[in-house]
Amino acid sequence: MILALLAACEPSPVSGGLAITLAPGERPTATATWTPDPEERTRVEISGPEGVSFATEWHEPGLDAQSAALVGMFPDSEWTASLVLEAGDVVDSATFATPALPVDFPSWALTGTPGWTGWMLVPMLDDAPGVVLMDQEGRVVWFTSLVDVRVGGGRSRIRRDGRGVWMASMGDQPATLTGISWMGEVLETVSLDGLNHDYTELSDGRFAWNNFDCRKDDVLGRVCGNAIKVGKLDGPEAVVFSTWDEFDPNVDGEVTGEADWTHANALFVEPDEASAWFGLRNFHAILHVDLTTGAVLDQVAGPHATLSAATPTAELHEQHRFEVLANGNLVVHDNGTAESNSRVVELALDRAAGTAAVVSVLQHDPPVFDYALGDVHRADDGSTLVTWTTAGLIDDFAPDGTLRATIAAELGLAFGYNEVVTVLPGMVGL
Repeated sequence: MILALLAACEPSPVSGGLAITLAPGERPTATATWTPDPEERTRVEISGPEGVSFATEWHEPGLDAQSAALVGMFPDSEWTASLVLEAGDVVDSATFATPALPVDFPSWALTGTPGWTGWMLVPMLDDAPGVVLMDQEGRVVWFTSLVDVRVGGGRSRIRRDGRGVWMASMGDQPATLTGISWMGEVLETVSLDGLNHDYTELSDGRFAWNNFDCRKDDVLGRVCGNAIKVGKLDGPEAVVFSTWDEFDPNVDGEVTGEADWTHANALFVEPDEASAWFGLRNFHAILHVDLTTGAVLDQVAGPHATLSAATPTAELHEQHRFEVLANGNLVVHDNGTAESNSRVVELALDRAAGTAAVVSVLQHDPPVFDYALGDVHRADDGSTLVTWTTAGLIDDFAPDGTLRATIAAELGLAFGYNEVVTVLPGMVGL
């Protein structure tokens, strides 16, 4: 009681004690810790070179120490962190410097001027694979080496909980999904036997992923199709669709080396998470599947297609990543052949006519043949980011199709499937 009366007579203690801990391993990330204010919300605001500034989200009043990851800073730079009350008062500050990248870190160069603002999470595929988070100009704001994590440069995603990223190892089976924090710590590693090429973390904590589905056929022997699985990493999982449900390896397609039949390589989950689009490379086809019933809602090209190419130019060949646009069109990284080269093609789907028709085509200048992987992302303003994996290029096209900028990697480095975001977890622009 006496303590309570004294507290009522004294000014409320303010927050303070701001401390910045840099990430190990020469990463340009850090953790901020501070004492909160008991009455006002607080956040940490960061300012650095070239007018770059951002902040953590607001933290509620309280007595327990607060902490937040600081993601978005460039290497080898001076930064100032300020602890700010919601009323605007700065109650503490600290200056610090991010380390330079390792001397053997892969390099790339930007030409042109990007027309978008955001970040790309990109696997680096070379003799020493890793994953990098870069801004629109190719400046590194986070990375991890895979020397100590058995990931193999597979698909990477930013975690929904904001704690870091997910990285998949799919070169060897059983495959694994590993969580890595922004400070470079391994958060967890989960075995997902059969995981291949692509996956998505759903809003309810489950994952949807492309899984091998290998069976013995009476005529052909071992044949590997693909399935869509949905489940929690620490709980039950279920097959919601299998290519064996719709196709017969004795009739549809061809089984090639290593029992490779359908070769699913891309999974796009619709925003409402009720359905997903499933890319089958060897069928040159993309299926639209109900994630509850497993029913095929649409099929673009391939055996039993419901939407066939309106013209020969709408035909796909060994396509990889794609997106479904708000208007229902598909924008597809179509790998093509050495003769045709690779392209990004937008297809308008006419269900009444049963056709897929070309809306637009984008190619690098000069055109390249991307014989493996490849990605595409269409921004809200109509801009298009294209990853030509094996050429080590990331192109930024304006809405009118003009090539605005290119990130070109050093010889021998390839960029894998990427994830594009306009906001970093826990961070807001200033």
